[in-house]
Amino acid sequence: MRSKQAGLGFKFRRLRSGFFQVTGLKSGGAAEASGLVLIGDTLTAVEGQTTFGMACKEVGDILLGPPSSSCLLHLVRGANQTMEVSG
Repeated sequence: MRSKQAGLGFKFRRLRSGFFQVTGLKSGGAAEASGLVLIGDTLTAVEGQTTFGMACKEVGDILLGPPSSSCLLHLVRGANQTMEVSG
Protein backbone atom coordinates (compact mmCIF):
# COMPACT_ATOMS: atom_id res chain seq x y z
CA MET A 1 0.00 0.00 0.00
CA ARG A 2 1.39 3.39 -0.98
CA SER A 3 1.61 6.18 1.61
CA LYS A 4 -0.72 9.14 1.17
CA GLN A 5 1.73 11.43 2.97
CA ALA A 6 4.74 13.20 1.48
CA GLY A 7 7.60 15.16 3.00
CA LEU A 8 9.44 18.20 1.72
CA GLY A 9 12.60 16.34 0.80
CA PHE A 10 15.07 17.37 3.46
CA LYS A 11 16.75 15.81 6.49
CA PHE A 12 17.24 17.66 9.75
CA ARG A 13 18.72 17.31 13.21
CA ARG A 14 17.97 18.93 16.55
CA LEU A 15 20.43 21.58 17.68
CA ARG A 16 21.46 22.36 21.24
CA SER A 17 19.55 25.62 20.84
CA GLY A 18 16.31 23.59 20.66
CA PHE A 19 15.67 24.34 16.99
CA PHE A 20 16.43 22.16 13.94
CA GLN A 21 19.05 22.38 11.22
CA VAL A 22 18.71 21.15 7.63
CA THR A 23 21.40 18.50 7.12
CA GLY A 24 20.57 17.14 3.67
CA LEU A 25 18.35 17.55 0.62
CA LYS A 26 16.72 14.66 -1.20
CA SER A 27 17.69 14.62 -4.86
CA GLY A 28 14.61 15.66 -6.84
CA GLY A 29 12.67 16.53 -3.68
CA ALA A 30 10.57 19.64 -3.22
CA ALA A 31 13.17 21.45 -1.08
CA GLU A 32 15.94 20.91 -3.61
CA ALA A 33 13.70 21.78 -6.56
CA SER A 34 12.65 25.08 -4.97
CA GLY A 35 16.25 26.18 -4.42
CA LEU A 36 15.03 28.02 -1.33
CA VAL A 37 16.03 25.54 1.39
CA LEU A 38 19.76 25.03 1.89
CA ILE A 39 21.85 22.70 4.01
CA GLY A 40 22.70 24.58 7.19
CA ASP A 41 19.42 26.53 7.35
CA THR A 42 17.80 26.54 10.79
CA LEU A 43 14.10 25.62 10.86
CA THR A 44 12.45 27.71 13.58
CA ALA A 45 8.75 27.34 12.72
CA VAL A 46 6.34 25.39 10.51
CA GLU A 47 2.94 26.88 9.64
CA GLY A 48 3.49 29.51 12.36
CA GLN A 49 4.17 26.88 15.04
CA THR A 50 7.60 27.14 16.68
CA THR A 51 9.82 24.09 16.47
CA PHE A 52 11.67 25.10 19.65
CA GLY A 53 11.84 22.19 22.07
CA MET A 54 9.96 19.75 19.83
CA ALA A 55 11.07 16.17 19.41
CA CYS A 56 12.40 15.19 15.97
CA LYS A 57 9.33 12.99 15.41
CA GLU A 58 6.98 15.91 16.11
CA VAL A 59 8.73 18.09 13.53
CA GLY A 60 8.73 15.24 11.02
CA ASP A 61 5.02 14.72 11.56
CA ILE A 62 4.09 18.37 10.95
CA LEU A 63 6.22 18.43 7.79
CA LEU A 64 4.21 15.57 6.26
CA GLY A 65 1.15 16.22 4.16
CA PRO A 66 -0.68 15.08 1.07
CA PRO A 67 1.45 14.99 -2.09
CA SER A 68 1.63 18.41 -3.80
CA SER A 69 0.39 20.22 -0.67
CA SER A 70 2.20 23.32 0.57
CA CYS A 71 3.76 24.17 3.90
CA LEU A 72 5.05 27.49 5.29
CA LEU A 73 8.55 27.25 6.79
CA HIS A 74 10.39 29.89 8.79
CA LEU A 75 14.14 29.54 8.22
CA VAL A 76 17.20 31.32 9.54
CA ARG A 77 20.27 31.39 7.31
CA GLY A 78 23.57 32.57 8.68
CA ALA A 79 23.77 35.12 11.45
CA ASN A 80 20.99 37.47 10.43
CA GLN A 81 18.98 36.36 7.40
CA THR A 82 15.47 35.09 8.13
CA MET A 83 12.92 34.04 5.55
CA GLU A 84 9.58 32.36 5.09
CA VAL A 85 9.35 29.72 2.41
CA SER A 86 6.14 28.22 1.14
CA GLY A 87 6.03 25.20 -1.07
